[in-house]
Amino acid sequence: MLYNVNNLIHQDDAPDMSGLRKTANGVFNKNDVAKAIAALATQERRGKLLEAAADNDVDTLGALLDSDPTLLNIRDDSGWTLLHSATGWCAVEVVEELLMRGANPDSPDAKGQTSRELAHQLGFDSLAQKMDTIPRDAKKRAEIRHAKEEQEALKRDIATITNGTTAPCCVHKHPLHIKCKARKPS
Repeated sequence: MLYNVNNLIHQDDAPDMSGLRKTANGVFNKNDVAKAIAALATQERRGKLLEAAADNDVDTLGALLDSDPTLLNIRDDSGWTLLHSATGWCAVEVVEELLMRGANPDSPDAKGQTSRELAHQLGFDSLAQKMDTIPRDAKKRAEIRHAKEEQEALKRDIATITNGTTAPCCVHKHPLHIKCKARKPS
């Protein structure tokens, strides 16, 4: 199937479309169009990620990185990574999330400055300290993430008890019963 994509791109910052090959009747090849659309989608996600990093929007950033983990190391036009951007705006939660996902605080921008150096330069010593304390080892990061998830689950259980509602996985229906591991009476 062939598509006419003359009106596909209306942006000045659109990706290079020179790879599109027209057929004899002036339409574009399906595979070339698919690649161009994928490039536009990646560019859009890239912009959203950089914006989320600067705005300390962990939810958006997490959702986008969950859908495409390879975007963790994207750079803006000045060579800043997501971690540089989050550090520059002192977006603490995003910095933590990026470090937990394996972002490298020692990756230099176009001028050779690392996120760690940027944090020190801007006086964000607590961010620089986080860059030192969150391990680079993926296994250790996974253990930390798992512990945080367990802690959040415990907080939800405590909130459930204090609000007087039944825990969602409770077999019984009385308000103070938490995640019973006992067998259901027969």
